[in-house]
Amino acid sequence: MIFSSVLSPDCKFNFQFYDDSGHKVRKGSAVILYAIKNDRKMVVCCSDRRKIYPKAMDIPEKIEAAKHEALFYMSPLPEGTKKYMFESSLYPYEFLGFEPAKHNSQLTLVLHRKVDEVDERCQISLS
Repeated sequence: MIFSSVLSPDCKFNFQFYDDSGHKVRKGSAVILYAIKNDRKMVVCCSDRRKIYPKAMDIPEKIEAAKHEALFYMSPLPEGTKKYMFESSLYPYEFLGFEPAKHNSQLTLVLHRKVDEVDERCQISLS
């Protein structure tokens, strides 16, 4: 397998923002998250089993549908924190988060069902 859902410490995500009225159904900015690995764009996607997996793909210029395997809605948390939540477009009320990988000290991207307004598992800091 060329890629893994386990993140190395030097992994950096890029964002592709979509400014389309079709995405105003949900709160937040419509985005795709991706990383570059071996000169390929590896996109963060949701599977039909509510799992996060990387998928090699060209970043689409437009996404017409409000639901897409790679589309998330990015919502800022209170000002000054630089923290955001990324809600899956496929699974409402499920957000990206990190968990320790089972067999090493790296992190894995997962979906968490948000249980309350202060669910820190769903908060991602950007720098």
